[in-house]
Amino acid sequence: MYRIDNRIFSIGDSITPQRLYQSQLRDGKIEVEQILEANRLQMKPKRTDILMLFEDFESAKSHWIKQKDGIFYEVSINDQDIIHIGDYSKVEELYDAISKGKDYTHIAMEYWNGMFSKKPVKEFFVMSACVKNVISNSEEERKNEFKAKYLNILNPKIRRIINPLN
Repeated sequence: MYRIDNRIFSIGDSITPQRLYQSQLRDGKIEVEQILEANRLQMKPKRTDILMLFEDFESAKSHWIKQKDGIFYEVSINDQDIIHIGDYSKVEELYDAISKGKDYTHIAMEYWNGMFSKKPVKEFFVMSACVKNVISNSEEERKNEFKAKYLNILNPKIRRIINPLN
């Protein structure tokens, strides 16, 4: 599992919810969170009260390169500690529907009911995770990966962040 966070942790540290992510959102992203909360099933936790983790390296990396001052962690959890598994693609689909003035309520319900898109980006809700590895805490590396992905510009002198399993 992977966690993107702006706090500094060392290997072996426990990461718990920060409750700051939503307060840093801009524009339509705030509305997305409000709609998700308004449609949250009672037995599901609030997105503000949990720790979100990504299942796979590339999904986490895509999120990391967009988050200024984000630190990329590999973490471990106990499977029984998973509270909810959502599809971040549904969150992005909801944002797109809102921005285009389309009906969106069904998307929020699909998210909370654990329905997945054709290309899901699974986000796991837990209350804590243990740091296994600090993949990158370098803003320079994050910016380099952002430029490589979105601008096709790469500084070869800066370490690339690649999936160690590939």
